[in-house]
Amino acid sequence: MIAKILFRETVHGVLNYVFGKEGSIILGYPNTCSEFGLSPEFFANVLHFQGQRHATENRYVHITINLPHGERLDDATFYQLGKDYMAEMGLGNQPFCVVLHEDTKHQHIHLVSTVVTESASLISMFNSYRRSMATQAYLEKRYGLSPSPQTRQ
Repeated sequence: MIAKILFRETVHGVLNYVFGKEGSIILGYPNTCSEFGLSPEFFANVLHFQGQRHATENRYVHITINLPHGERLDDATFYQLGKDYMAEMGLGNQPFCVVLHEDTKHQHIHLVSTVVTESASLISMFNSYRRSMATQAYLEKRYGLSPSPQTRQ
């Protein structure tokens, strides 16, 4: 499994892509008023409002988690893996969405959230690359996935 983390100043463009991709499946909205029953537009407004509580440039986070070619997880398991990843990265209490895409050779999910808390403080994403690598290794073992490559290919 390979996770890629990108930080953004705005969120609407990312969400338009994630929700608008043909064949995308919304697996859920953890830590929102309704984990499964929100509209994408309402979620975008919630995330935008919370992210605007701080003036930092990198207030939103867009993470993709890609499975190795040929490996698949059912929707419920992939949803849980996304929630576990966010918890391990320190973002587990933030509102976020988990959206499945199967438009490439590998199954992958998108996680979109904010690093701004409800109280307008920032969640530290210091060393996010190393933390992500450790989280990937932990989740690969937990979910029985092939290990990630040790170097970028």
